[in-house]
Amino acid sequence: MYVKVGNDGVPQLYSLTQLRKDNPNVSFPVVFNDDILAPFNVFPVSVLPKPSYDDATEKLVAREPQEINGAWILAYDVVAMSPEEVADKLAQKRAQMSCTPRQARLALSKSGKYGAVKAFMAQLPAEQKEEADIEWEYATQFERTSGLLVTLTAAMGMTEQEVDDLFDLAQTL
Repeated sequence: MYVKVGNDGVPQLYSLTQLRKDNPNVSFPVVFNDDILAPFNVFPVSVLPKPSYDDATEKLVAREPQEINGAWILAYDVVAMSPEEVADKLAQKRAQMSCTPRQARLALSKSGKYGAVKAFMAQLPAEQKEEADIEWEYATQFERTSGLLVTLTAAMGMTEQEVDDLFDLAQTL
C-alpha cells in the first residue's frame, strides 16, 4: 500500500498500478524502491494492526494516512454503527442464514422445541398443512427468512434472537 501526496499536501491512498497509469511515458522497473517513488511523491505506507471490535455494532474506519517520523502510517478507528446500520447488517446476516433439515431438527431437539414444532405442524389448517408438510419433509435447505419459518417461529412465540440462536446452533451440528 502506498500514499501519494498531492501538491496541496493532502495524502491519498495510491497504488503502483495507478502510478504507471498516471505516467504512461515513464519506464518503471519491476521492483520499486523509495528512491524511485519519492520524485512522484509516492511513499510506502505501513498499516497498523486492526483493533478488535464487535462487528455487529461497530465498524472500522481508516484514518487518513499520517507521516510520523518520516514514515507513512495507516491506522483504524473503531466507530459505533448507527441503529440503521446495525439493523441492516442484522437483516443481511439473517438473509444468509440457512441449515439443512437435519441440522434444524437436531437444533430443535437440543433446544427442547422439536415437539412444539411437530404439534404446530399437526394443527395447521388443511389449506396450509399440505404445503407446510411438503416444505418440512422435502426441503433440502431451511432458510432463516422463509415464510414457513417466520410463521412457525412467530406462532411459537420465539424472539428473533432465539431463532438466530437456533440457526447458529444448527450450523454446529
